Amino acid sequence: QGCPSLVVDVVGWFASGIGTVGGFNGVAPTRLLDTRSAGDGSCVTSPRLLAVVNVAGVPVTASSVALNVTVTNSDLPGYVILWPAGASRPNSSTVNFVAGEVRANATVSKIGALGAISILSSGGCPHVIIDLVGWFDGGASFGVGGVAAVTPYRALDTRSASNTEGCLRGYRAVTMAGVPGSGVPFDATAVLLNITAVSPNASGYITAFPDLATPPTASNLNFRAGQVVANGVWVKVNSDNQRVTLFATGGCPHVVLDIVGFAVSSMQPAPAPATVGTQAVSGAKWPDVSDPAVMTDGGKYYVFGSNTNVRNIPVRTVTDLTRTYTSTGWEQATSEAMPTRPAWARQDEKTLWAPTAAKLAPNFYVMYFAANRPNAPQPWNPQCIGRAFASLPQGPYTPETAPITCGIEGTGGALDPEYFHDPVSNTSYLLAAFSDTSFSIHVMPVDTWGSPIQQSDAAPPRVIELRRALVGKQTPPEPGFIENPSMVYDAATGTYLLSYSYGDWNTANYSTGVVRCSSPVGPCSLQSTTPWLASGNSRTGTGGLSFFAGLDGSTRAVYASWPQGHEAQGGYWRAGSLAVVATGAVPTLR
Repeated sequence: QGCPSLVVDVVGWFASGIGTVGGFNGVAPTRLLDTRSAGDGSCVTSPRLLAVVNVAGVPVTASSVALNVTVTNSDLPGYVILWPAGASRPNSSTVNFVAGEVRANATVSKIGALGAISILSSGGCPHVIIDLVGWFDGGASFGVGGVAAVTPYRALDTRSASNTEGCLRGYRAVTMAGVPGSGVPFDATAVLLNITAVSPNASGYITAFPDLATPPTASNLNFRAGQVVANGVWVKVNSDNQRVTLFATGGCPHVVLDIVGFAVSSMQPAPAPATVGTQAVSGAKWPDVSDPAVMTDGGKYYVFGSNTNVRNIPVRTVTDLTRTYTSTGWEQATSEAMPTRPAWARQDEKTLWAPTAAKLAPNFYVMYFAANRPNAPQPWNPQCIGRAFASLPQGPYTPETAPITCGIEGTGGALDPEYFHDPVSNTSYLLAAFSDTSFSIHVMPVDTWGSPIQQSDAAPPRVIELRRALVGKQTPPEPGFIENPSMVYDAATGTYLLSYSYGDWNTANYSTGVVRCSSPVGPCSLQSTTPWLASGNSRTGTGGLSFFAGLDGSTRAVYASWPQGHEAQGGYWRAGSLAVVATGAVPTLR
């Protein structure tokens, strides 16, 4: 009735055609359920199965269906939820309604057991109308524009106790892709969301758009004061940080955000295997990260790096070790791990480098780092290793007022710390490079709180040197420094891998070597006279390698390199993640 004005916004398109995995196949709108009609049962008061396969041409190969869901004649406020038959009921909603109103919403539902979906209403006894408008083809690998539905996943609820920002006032970014448990892969290009506005105090609207993009003039959800209203919308995802931004104007509504599906632009190819020996491993993953270190905690990876122009110690949380980022996207999602520089370090320069972090106890994290100190005694040893603590893995870390070691006084400084916990002896160690006359790697036992164990109150930290001679090279091929130590236990052989960087860090000659040790403090033996990682055709100066644990329990490593021709140029570092196969005399990277 009446003559309403309409506003139509285009938000995307689907691949089409039967046989295209994830492709959309539209149908003439077909009514699957109308509880007002005889034969479709009464209003929805308990869970109900609705068959969607072999109806209106939907084949058994379909993975999901596109539906329009309408609620009418409800005697109480509530919501209706759809989810795959046979799956656990998710904590989400599809249509929210109030008594006496007619509400509709478009959605995509994953097909469950018996070719059906489940339906449930939370309040009153509403009549439900469901119309089929299309289906998506199933299969193992997506075609271009492929779409898949997921069991509804709650990505945001501003009413929850864990949300500290309150109702939506202005802009808020939410991670959409690669979130554990969501079912949305890291390479998703768009997501189908069900956005619900709850109890705004004034009229307004919500719009969703790719994070960091220019806000559109379109609205996805319009609301009035006091309403609870929902709408389904497709939103493109920022490919650099996997986020979508929500913007609300007026009313400061609480927002409930459920992911119900996703789209991909194409199937991602498998990464090429790494080349070991005289070629660099190809495939840059994380931009502008030098001296990288990764801490695994709580189902996430925390990537730390040396100082940048804007951060003392940058840290970034990632969940996918194969994702490649742009410099802009990486930096905008990076935070500051240590906002305050240590008092003992030089304040007139930004030099803080080679951080390493570890979880020592619940809500207790330690980070070691290297920094230059002012007025260092001669001969040259300005570098020292400091320590900082935090209650969260990403920080903020608070540095101690004094360094824990500055090397061997009068012979050189200490740099490139690396924390290692030995699972065999249940003992922890701090590895470091000492820039003395032999350029050695030292190992310091530390206690359960990360403090170096000393022989006496007056003695310096007890160190056991892993010099060049210990690795079986009286006249070693490695020129320049030996630094960047990292260690991991190889359970298959009962030995310890010790990697190190050598050569000049600001040239293409910078490389990575590896030895095997019988214990964390040696002795160690060289397995090959060729570099473990060296410069290749496109990447040079492969160094700073650091071992870490994968979420699947595998041994992994992260390293940094330069693009050829940009050696020693700030901002050109690139870090990549690799799997380590520790069997054989020389372990394999891939």
